[in-house]
Amino acid sequence: MHEDILARAGGRLRAGDLAAARVIVEQGLAAAPDAHSLHAFAGLLAARDHAPEAAATHLREALALRPDDQPTRTNLALVLTDLGQTNEALAACGSEAVVSPQLARIRAYLRHRAGEHDGAVTDYRQVVTAFPDDFESWNNLGNALTASGATREAGKAFNRAILLRPAIPELRINAAKMLSEAGRHADQRALIRSAAQQFPGQADIHYELGLAESAMRDPDLAELAFRRALSIDPNHLAATLELGMLLENLNRLDDLQQLIAQVERSDGDAPELDFLRASALRREGDFAAAHALVVQVPETIDPVRREHLLGEVLDRLNDPEGAFAAFTRMKQHTRARTSPALMADADRYLAKIRAEAAHISNSQPRESAPAPRASGTPIFLAGFPRSGTTLLDTLLMGVPGAHVLEELPVLAAVEAELGDFTQLDSLNQDELAALRDTYFQELDGIAPPLPGALIIDKFPLHMTRMRLIHRLFPDAPILFAERHPCDVLLSCFISNFQPNRAMAHFFTLEGAAALYDAAFTAWTHATQVLPLRVHRVRYERVVEDVEGEMRSLLDFLGLAWNPDVIDNQASAAKRGQIRTASYAQVGQPIYRRSAGRWERYREQLEPVLPILAPWVERMGYSMA
Repeated sequence: MHEDILARAGGRLRAGDLAAARVIVEQGLAAAPDAHSLHAFAGLLAARDHAPEAAATHLREALALRPDDQPTRTNLALVLTDLGQTNEALAACGSEAVVSPQLARIRAYLRHRAGEHDGAVTDYRQVVTAFPDDFESWNNLGNALTASGATREAGKAFNRAILLRPAIPELRINAAKMLSEAGRHADQRALIRSAAQQFPGQADIHYELGLAESAMRDPDLAELAFRRALSIDPNHLAATLELGMLLENLNRLDDLQQLIAQVERSDGDAPELDFLRASALRREGDFAAAHALVVQVPETIDPVRREHLLGEVLDRLNDPEGAFAAFTRMKQHTRARTSPALMADADRYLAKIRAEAAHISNSQPRESAPAPRASGTPIFLAGFPRSGTTLLDTLLMGVPGAHVLEELPVLAAVEAELGDFTQLDSLNQDELAALRDTYFQELDGIAPPLPGALIIDKFPLHMTRMRLIHRLFPDAPILFAERHPCDVLLSCFISNFQPNRAMAHFFTLEGAAALYDAAFTAWTHATQVLPLRVHRVRYERVVEDVEGEMRSLLDFLGLAWNPDVIDNQASAAKRGQIRTASYAQVGQPIYRRSAGRWERYREQLEPVLPILAPWVERMGYSMA
């Protein structure tokens, strides 16, 4: 009897009459409500007829009548997934370690979407073992591995997907995103440059190339790539947004306005355009108008940038409570998109700083006087992030022959070659000379200086590497930027940093305070034990008397006075892209409004003030 109903319904379906097929099966169920095969077929027909609720009802009935029916279980999981009923869909897939490859594929997708990345990896591995030519599952395995922090394995999965389907550009885009998240920006750029040659007419590829070039600190090539994407697809709003933010970062505000006008002619209602307009208005000082626009921008554009812009505008409108709430949401969004592997690396970094601080505190003080600086020895500019190091390096760019390194990983290469920091004191002169060679070779590879250049290695957290610096360059002058600890911590929290092992601590005030305390403990122990040549530059004095501070600094370095060093706007205009959170400030006349800003946020900073108070006192500041 049931076979006859199924045959008649199947005939109507093959004839293209889906509605009649559903009627026949429903009539059959009215007479035989416990017929498993009719419920299973009714569920398939309802799903095909875009009636997922009805489909789910029939498939549930069919599965209840025969729990071992794997095709019905698979169909129910698919329908529930489409309905967004994730928990029931996962339950339909089953919880056992081994299920059918089809169910494993569905369960992997659901787990990945729910943030259960390790479980998704296990399921996708099962799928590609059963179906080694399933390029989509290899690609999805790569995405899941990336989210779980296993970027090396993710690369292998993406390479397999690309090998299976070399003509699909999206596979290369996913692989490039993985490399970006892993911080392998050189590999990211190489991959996407190759893809741009293979797919020259793909706007998305050129957009990704722009991101890669920007990550590699080449704003000219980044701009070229974004503009190429827009020439292919003038409505590529993601490329429009990135190009606009690049122009703002380069302080090319006239070009930003031209881009806004261009987009207004083609898509004046785009939310990306509102974001760019709001950014331009903020730079022009019209904070009320910027606020009116940014609150209309949906979070789907970029929640991190939106909340950062909103927080900055509210801060200038003297609404510290609203601003702090926006900055907190910004940090929460950034934390949510940060890989577990990076967070683990951040924990190891903090532990390393503390271990080195403890190690140096047990060393005997060295009484010998610091040697005078030899020709070619770098000058190191350090200080906790947001202490004024970017303002200082901009001013120092006015020194004739200065070659300023803006937070480049030159010393990190030496640190990596050294390995165990406890071996540093036992190195002989030949070993130290080899490490110095590594420093200059790395410098030549990243930012080669002209012969005779005055190398100024600016990297704020060099303050935690003083033992290494002193062993390599015992005669190196150290410029140390100081600022009120509460202002520093507030600025670290409200800045939109690109996450790395250090900046990840700024997701919370407590994390920022922990890093601050560890870094200053390491710095203090180093200054007590090592005969360092240190000149302290206090941010609050610079903004009050820039000439007086710079005269004192140049005297310390043994350099003649040059009035160019106090023209920060001229130096900022020459330097191109500024890779720190200070890019919008250094191009302005030196101002005082950031000094003491923390006092408006005292209530929000209250939980970490006990950690900062000893440093405030030690540095001679006040909590009043």
